[in-house]
Amino acid sequence: MEERNVKALLSQIFGIVSAVTGLCGGGLPFGVAAIILGSLAKKTDPENGQAKLGTILGIVGIVLSVIVTIIAIVVRVGAVIAANS
Repeated sequence: MEERNVKALLSQIFGIVSAVTGLCGGGLPFGVAAIILGSLAKKTDPENGQAKLGTILGIVGIVLSVIVTIIAIVVRVGAVIAANS
């Protein structure tokens, strides 16, 4: 297996993990890794589908993590406000 294919494969794996863990708010580190590895793989082979998919899934994981974190903060702040009133 060539090095660029390994980077693309790792990007895809980290992207999938990022998207799944993003639903729990923990996809940020995996998403960053997927984007970096996908970018490195696309430099050597711009048409690599695994690299594109890994990058897209990494972005999705980061966005999901941010959304879940914001929702959790809003819910907790709302609960504190409701408890104090």
